[in-house]
Amino acid sequence: MSQRKIGIRLDSLRGRPREVLALAAELEMEGVEINCMQGEFTPAGLDRQARKAVVHFLEDLQLELVSLGADTGFRFEDESRIDEFVEKSQQALDLALDLQSPFITMAIGGLPEDKGSDRYELISTVMQELGHDAANRGLAIALSAGMESPESLNEFLNGLDNDGLKVNFDPANMIVFGHAPADAVATLGAHMVCFRARDARKYLDGSAEELSLGEGDVPFDDVIDALNEIEYERFLLIAKAPQEEQREAIETARDFLRRYE
Repeated sequence: MSQRKIGIRLDSLRGRPREVLALAAELEMEGVEINCMQGEFTPAGLDRQARKAVVHFLEDLQLELVSLGADTGFRFEDESRIDEFVEKSQQALDLALDLQSPFITMAIGGLPEDKGSDRYELISTVMQELGHDAANRGLAIALSAGMESPESLNEFLNGLDNDGLKVNFDPANMIVFGHAPADAVATLGAHMVCFRARDARKYLDGSAEELSLGEGDVPFDDVIDALNEIEYERFLLIAKAPQEEQREAIETARDFLRRYE
């Protein structure tokens, strides 16, 4: 029997931090992902005492901290910001350790097709070092998948052979970038630590739109079967833009996912 749980990315809800955490618990979420790059949960905004208070508040609500969202907006095309990216990533890892989050998530842009290029080597070097920093803390960095092929990302991670580098899987990203989500799960399964529950539709003109779960092109039955095959027993994490009727929207997403717990 699957041990998967349902959680939510906190910025899917509108409101003050403590209010939306309480709302997440009220909506029967079992865990949350918190964005630590802006708002009230940044490394700079939480001193030691405040970090302990967050841990206790989550415990009181019986919410697990699934992960910290640590996407700085950095992409490796902008080499002038590498030092800033590394410093912010290390700060996020320290915060994750204090808040008892097992990993942080981030996007770094797509991998170059040319594995012999300077940029591919640069990405490999920087992420190898950050992965070791994460592993030395007993944590991991989960990279967003989709911009490159699942096979390319799998080859990249296998080549680094770094316990501190994992995959944050988003089936909607797979649709947007033209990959088959269920096949991608099979390819990346050994590295997956997080599953973003999102849906999307891609149109013939190349444009794409995020839709409610079950209303887009993600074949969820096939994707969940693939998750079962790789024995994925971590969170299914609701992630969507906040809506006016946010309670109804999250309840609908939650009930959709409960079919697959």
